[in-house]
Amino acid sequence: MYEITTSWLGPFIIAIGIAARPYVLKRFGKKVNLVNVLYIVILILLTLPFYMWTYRFTLMSMNNKSAKKLVLKTLDSKIFNGYKLNSLKWKPYDEKKNLYNIKAAIADKKHNNYYMYLQPTCKFFKGCEIRLNKMMIINPDVKNIQLKDMDRRMFAQRDCSDVIVQDIVLEKNVKPFFKALFAKWNSLKNSKAAYRIDKLSLRDFKHTKLMIKNVQDNQAKFSNSCKANLYIKGDFDINFKNQNNTKGLLNSMFDKITSHNGHYKIKTNIYYNIYTNKDIGAINVNSIFVDLKKMKKAAKSIGSKIRSRKKLAKHSKCSFEQSFPKNMAIYATGRYGGKRTNLQIDESGHQARKFDIIVNSPKKPVALILASYEPSIWNIKWTKGTRIEAVYVSGYYRQIVLGIPNKTPLINNTYKNKSQCGYFYISEKTARSINSISRRIFGRNVGLIYISKRDGKVQFGGKLLPNTKLYDSKDRILSKYIDKTKPLAGQAGLRDLEKKGFLRAYTKKDLLKWANLQEKIYKKSHNNQSLPKIVNGNIKKSFTPSFVLHGYTILKKITIPKGLYGADAATFFLPKRVPFPKGNLGHSTLYDFNTGKCYGVLCGHI
Repeated sequence: MYEITTSWLGPFIIAIGIAARPYVLKRFGKKVNLVNVLYIVILILLTLPFYMWTYRFTLMSMNNKSAKKLVLKTLDSKIFNGYKLNSLKWKPYDEKKNLYNIKAAIADKKHNNYYMYLQPTCKFFKGCEIRLNKMMIINPDVKNIQLKDMDRRMFAQRDCSDVIVQDIVLEKNVKPFFKALFAKWNSLKNSKAAYRIDKLSLRDFKHTKLMIKNVQDNQAKFSNSCKANLYIKGDFDINFKNQNNTKGLLNSMFDKITSHNGHYKIKTNIYYNIYTNKDIGAINVNSIFVDLKKMKKAAKSIGSKIRSRKKLAKHSKCSFEQSFPKNMAIYATGRYGGKRTNLQIDESGHQARKFDIIVNSPKKPVALILASYEPSIWNIKWTKGTRIEAVYVSGYYRQIVLGIPNKTPLINNTYKNKSQCGYFYISEKTARSINSISRRIFGRNVGLIYISKRDGKVQFGGKLLPNTKLYDSKDRILSKYIDKTKPLAGQAGLRDLEKKGFLRAYTKKDLLKWANLQEKIYKKSHNNQSLPKIVNGNIKKSFTPSFVLHGYTILKKITIPKGLYGADAATFFLPKRVPFPKGNLGHSTLYDFNTGKCYGVLCGHI
C-alpha cells in the first residue's frame, strides 16, 4: 500500500522556507541577522512536530511498524498475557473508513501456535485502536482464515472455537458455577464438599441453533450459538450425612465420568451463546452444561435440597426492570480512584478510595451512575425534597454504596464480582461511551457527567446554600461491609503495627549491623580477602543500603499490610530469631538478618 505520512511534510515545509527566505530577509533590511535567527527557529518549530509524532499524524495510518506496535500493545494487556508475536500480515479492508485487517501468528507459553485476527480502525491524529469485539484467536488446526477473506461478518458472527470466547466460558461461567455449587453444598447440614480443578478445556466445536434464552441487555447483539465438549480433570469429594455421594451426583450432572482414587475425568456437552456489544466493545457469553433436572432428582434422593443453577449462578442484572419518570435526570460521576483511605474492603491489596456525593435536585427525580477502577466507597447524601430513583455502580474492584435506603434500586456490577455485563469507570477518555451505557441501563442518555477531582467530592443539581441540611439513610453503613478485625492497609497499617509494639522505627545501628553482616558474608565467599582502605570514605558504605523509605525494624511475628506500593512502600529489617512476616511485600524491601538475604523488587538496585 502506498503510504503518505506527515513526516513528508517536514521536507516540504523546509523547501518552501528556503525558497521564501531571500524575500523575507530583503523586506527587513538592516535587521537581517536577528530575522535570520528567528526565521530558522520558527522553521524548526514548524517541522519538529511532524517528525516527533509521525505515528499520530499519519494520514493513512497503517504500516508494518504501526501494525506490529498495535499487536504487541494488545498482547501486552492482561487479557492476552503470555502470548508472543511470531509474524504478521496486514492489508486495507475499507480505506474510505480507514479499516484494516491484521493476521498475526502468535504462540502461548506452552508454545502452542495460534492465529490472531484483528480489524483495527485508524483515525487521523489518533492513530489506530482496536476493541475486544474486533479480535479473534483461533487454533490453525481448527480453522485457518486467509487475510483476503477477513470481513466484518466474521467478527459479527464469531467463530465458536475463538480462544477469547473459550476463556470467557471457562473463567466466567464454568469456574463460578463450581464455586457457587460447592459453597451451597457446604452450607447444608451434615454435609462436606471439596473440589480442585486441575484442567479445563473445550473441544469439538459446532455451530448449533439458539439453545439458551437470551438474558442479555438490549444493547448486546446476538453473535453465535455453539456446542462443544467440555473436559474437566480434578479431585472431587462430596459427602452428605457421612456418606460419600461424589460419583452419584457427578453422574447426574455430566454425560460421562471416569474416576480413580478420587480423581475424576469428566466429559460433557456444553451449549453457549455469544453476544457482542458494539458500543463498549465487550463480549458476553452464557452457557449451560449441567442437566439440572437430573441433578435435583439425585440431590433429593439423598435428602438434600439444591437450588437450580438459575439461582446458583445468577446472572448479573444489566439494567433496571422498573419504569422511571420521564423528567428524571441522570447524573454520572467517577474517576480512576477517589480520595485515599486507610481501609481495606477487598482482597486486591489496594487501599480503598472514597467519594462523597451530594445531590440537590428537589424539582427533578435523579438516577446516578457511579464508576471507579479502584476499590471505592461511595457516600451519598441529598437535600430535602430530592428523590434518588436508582443507583448503578461499576468498576474493576469492589464498590460499596452507602447512604441510600434499602428500597432504592441498586445494581452493582464489577469485574471482580464476575459481572456478565462488563465493567467500566468514568474518565475523560471513557466519557464518550457513557451515553450508550446509560441507554442500556435506563433507556435514555445521561444528562451530565462530572469527572471527580482527587478529593472525591461531587455535587449535582442546584447550588447549595450555607448550612443546608443533608440527609442520608442508615440502612447502608460501612460497618456492615468491612471486617474491622482485618489489619489496616498501607502506611496506616504500618503506623498501627508500630503503635501496638510489633514494629519500631529503624535506626543507624540497624544499617551498621546489616553492613557488618554483609561484609562478613563477602569475606567468607572470597576466601577472607582483605578489603581496600579508603582515605576519604568508609568501605562499609558499599554494604549499606543507599536508600531507606519508611524504614522499620520488625520485633514480633506480623502480617505485612496490603497496599505497600509506590510511595507507600517500606523498608523492613528482620532481626535474628524473629519469624519471617506473612503477606505480600508489594514494592517494599526486607533485609533478613537470619539469612543475610534481601527480599523485594529493589534488591540489587539500592
